Amino acid sequence: MRATHSARAWTRGRRRPGRGDERRAIVTADMRAAPLAAVLLVASAGLCSCASVAFERTSSTSGTFRSTGLSFTFLSWDVPQSALEIAYENASDAGQPNTVPTEQWVFPNLGPLDWLLEIISIRYAVVSGTWCHEEPSLSSDDGNLSSRGTP
Repeated sequence: MRATHSARAWTRGRRRPGRGDERRAIVTADMRAAPLAAVLLVASAGLCSCASVAFERTSSTSGTFRSTGLSFTFLSWDVPQSALEIAYENASDAGQPNTVPTEQWVFPNLGPLDWLLEIISIRYAVVSGTWCHEEPSLSSDDGNLSSRGTP
């Protein structure tokens, strides 16, 4: 009877191979994916409001504008699109007539090493310029219809 008892004790105390190893492998894989998931979560949350535009009047018919855009780049894929394109389209979609961009600025800008930012980065772009309403111009005849050749 003693041999049977010791055999049972041995089987109870022995860990079956593969039973806990699967759980440990899943937890390890989840822990490795956690930093990537955190980066993607922050990037997607930050991209919820990725553009802004502001107009300032300098006279009754003209003024300046400043449009911004933010994008996330991963392996040369811009989400939702290039930050500079977002800024230009935002200024264009605002509906102000005769917008003329005069300056653009992108951060970060590494110059010849800018290709490094195509791996993974967050880019911020600013486009600024002027806008104006065309003032009605009076012709030299002051609106006299008879001088235009109409009867």
